[in-house]
Amino acid sequence: MKKTPKSTTKSSASHLTPSVTTSPIADRLSGAEIGRRAGLSRQRVHTLLQRGMTGGEIIEMQKRKRGGRAADVDSGRSAGQPESFLAARARKESTLANLRAYELAERAGELVQVGKLRAFFAGVIVTARAHLLRLPGELADQLGAMDAAECKQLLEVEIHQILRRLANFDERSAAGIDQKEEQSETPNN
Repeated sequence: MKKTPKSTTKSSASHLTPSVTTSPIADRLSGAEIGRRAGLSRQRVHTLLQRGMTGGEIIEMQKRKRGGRAADVDSGRSAGQPESFLAARARKESTLANLRAYELAERAGELVQVGKLRAFFAGVIVTARAHLLRLPGELADQLGAMDAAECKQLLEVEIHQILRRLANFDERSAAGIDQKEEQSETPNN
């Protein structure tokens, strides 16, 4: 007696699809329960069911869309229930690893806090403004006695000095530099 092989098309295809889509639990749920687990309205679930989707397929589709945060039908855990201890620990360890990576990048100088960056550039701008506003008062007497070419040359020299100071700007010593410059420039006038 020769045994006939059983059709393997359905069983071989079922191992390729996610377990949720073939779960008998998901296919026996009401439209309202599928909607709760998938985060959809009953009307949307009804439309999808009429298009030929199963309850498990609807839930799985929403789970993929939300990055895996939808209901876990096989365990019976819905999206509103707390996560397991192991899942919480894994999420915590992943978050701590990301935090350590950011701290390491910051220590290596690859990452800068936005607040520090804003404060630094605010200091640069304030220092540049102070230096530029001081120019007319400091150079008024000298410029009055010069012709146009000499005025241009003097202004270029002064502006380049200010730009060199800004290129080497250090917010901790900015106030000290301003005071030293005022003291060193006073005897020359």
